[in-house]
Amino acid sequence: MKSDRTYWFAPKRFGFGYSPSSWQGWALVAAYGVLMIAMPRFLHDDANVRAGTMVVLTIVFLVVAFSKTRTSRS
Repeated sequence: MKSDRTYWFAPKRFGFGYSPSSWQGWALVAAYGVLMIAMPRFLHDDANVRAGTMVVLTIVFLVVAFSKTRTSRS
């Protein structure tokens, strides 16, 4: 049975890991990078808030990326 699910990330052709395979995957990676770089500029008061925000952004990024990744089992 063929799935209609679109994947944003796919296994690399050479080596280990996954890479973006659609514009949505590239947009997710770009948004994550921009937010991680820009975040200290807007949250400069408390280091704990910055660290917590970085952890939350990373968890959200990983959850979305893993849910949209084509694996060998998919």
